[in-house]
Amino acid sequence: MNKFFFGLLALTVCILASQAMATEEWQASTLSDETIRKVQTETTEYHRCLGVEVSQFQKTQLDSRDATSLILKKCELKLLPIRDAFLAEKVEVAAIDHFLMRKRHQAVRKVLQAMMFAESQRAP
Repeated sequence: MNKFFFGLLALTVCILASQAMATEEWQASTLSDETIRKVQTETTEYHRCLGVEVSQFQKTQLDSRDATSLILKKCELKLLPIRDAFLAEKVEVAAIDHFLMRKRHQAVRKVLQAMMFAESQRAP
């Protein structure tokens, strides 16, 4: 008897949860096409800066972690126009920070990977 009531309760919860999820609809982006293009362009510039700096630092004898840190510091200013574009569109600061943090984390992984590869190629 308890299994029956527990099953009925679980079924009711599932139905209510699915109805709550059905009322939440996906919202399209409210960013303008100009802002999206600007963010994409500035992201490309950031990656280009990282690529140039990585190619310069691969020839040095620095530790890969130290070189990665220096590279990221040199290219950090390339992310400011992205922040400004989002602020002009009145995007929440928390969302901007999350977006930029994600970009930085992705860059750290890629740059460190490239620097470690270059360091392994130099090793005898």
